[in-house]
Amino acid sequence: MELIARGAEADIYKAEIFGIMAIIKLRVVKRYRIKDLDLKIRRSRSINEAKIMIKAYDNGVNVPRVLLVTDKLIAMEYIDGETFSEKHSSIIDKIAAQVAKLHSIDIIHGDLTTRNILVRDNKPYIIDFGLASISKNIEDKAMDLIVLERSLGDDLFHRFMDDYRNIIYNADQILERISEIKKRVRYAER
Repeated sequence: MELIARGAEADIYKAEIFGIMAIIKLRVVKRYRIKDLDLKIRRSRSINEAKIMIKAYDNGVNVPRVLLVTDKLIAMEYIDGETFSEKHSSIIDKIAAQVAKLHSIDIIHGDLTTRNILVRDNKPYIIDFGLASISKNIEDKAMDLIVLERSLGDDLFHRFMDDYRNIIYNADQILERISEIKKRVRYAER
């Protein structure tokens, strides 16, 4: 196993599993927690993340396929791609379609940024569902998009929203909520 990244919640390894190149997300022990509580939290987060990824995958969202889940780790298909950047702006419509699919099945990514979108062969893959949740709440979907807007910038986000709006049935409600949230933030900053 090759360590490729260390995070606050998990270490990321690359290894071959079942003859498939995989990413292994190993949740790290938090020594400041009571041992049983730490295990319970790591187990819960691993299972939740895997369930959400499986739901997304089963509904046609481009996410890594989950290969194995235990109480401490998730092994998933390795996506050999590059992080989304402006040079990939021609596929913003495909990203909008993927995010719209997520939102239409009530998956909230929780950290929807360009660093969590990989591009392989002009096909976007959404990764890192560690903060993901299931919610029908319009505000949660709007917050997902506000995070993405900050990551994409205004021009790309407007192109994204043109496509997203044409795909998801309640896009107008979500756009309205984005405006409301931004107004609340501006008011709070005064």
